Amino acid sequence: MSLTNEQYNLIKRVYDDKSLKNSRLRQSRIEEIHALSPRFEELDSEISSLAVASAKRALSGASSDGDFREKAEALRAEKREILRSLGYPADYLEPIYDCPRCKDTGYVDNEKCVCFKRLAVRLLLDGSNLKSVLGNDSFDTFRLDFYDKETRDISTGISAYDAAKYAYDHAYEFAHEYPEKFGNAFVWGDVGCGKTYLTHCVARVFMERGMSVAYFPASDLFDLFGDNVFNKDVDVSEECNQVFNCDLLIIDDLGTEFTNSFIVAELFKCLNNRLLNRKPIMISTNLPLEKITEKYTERVFSRIASEYMILHLFGADIRILKRMENLTGSSDI
Repeated sequence: MSLTNEQYNLIKRVYDDKSLKNSRLRQSRIEEIHALSPRFEELDSEISSLAVASAKRALSGASSDGDFREKAEALRAEKREILRSLGYPADYLEPIYDCPRCKDTGYVDNEKCVCFKRLAVRLLLDGSNLKSVLGNDSFDTFRLDFYDKETRDISTGISAYDAAKYAYDHAYEFAHEYPEKFGNAFVWGDVGCGKTYLTHCVARVFMERGMSVAYFPASDLFDLFGDNVFNKDVDVSEECNQVFNCDLLIIDDLGTEFTNSFIVAELFKCLNNRLLNRKPIMISTNLPLEKITEKYTERVFSRIASEYMILHLFGADIRILKRMENLTGSSDI
């Protein structure tokens, strides 16, 4: 799905506005210099006349005026000298751009410029439900030092640190390799162990790569499905379309919502629809995988067990560790 046509058009208007603003600023500078130096305005006219005469000669098939470049350069040198004498920099009347890389076109060598990507991320963030919660969360700020190398999972013997490193590496790959490599992710673990943070890291990469993300706490998602079925609201229907068509759907805290047969059916429909269309889902939950059968039926369990990368985070509550760190002023916990 990535950027919608409406979002592309909005970005184009942003660049058009920049070009218009900078064109007006440049014109006001030209008028400013003309007012200070009538000779400068004469030079502009002479250069324009030379360019027109040279173009006419070329169109008529006559041999080019060999002196044109020399004459034009002499006039430009006189202009630079006038600017210097007036105390202005030599490039004062050059075209003005907010982004010199792409010259306010949004593209460099047919590739999206950095400034275009920043605008796209802002728009995608506005439409993702993540704007108020994402903060600075990213793979760069994900801290593995919060996971103890001594604490181990009873059933597997894997340390909290190794489990977090595995989850980090696979989530990073998941975020950077779609759509070339399709997959889904199921992140489970104790409260406060970084599950939601990891979903934010993935969401940021998707948006930085120009792809759309829809983020929902599970209870909000199922409320949306219910409104779509029972209220038939146009805005709700459009939001549901986003759920099914966005590049990445994140369902946070699955299992905290009230569950009934309607919710189970809607969850399966969502999982199945996006799987068929090869649109990834990332789920975070406190529920271990075996509890999915009890709460959401064997069909849902089968989809997740067979089609999702299972990532387990456990250990101390990171929110408590951060509070302790802030109180002591130390990062050694």
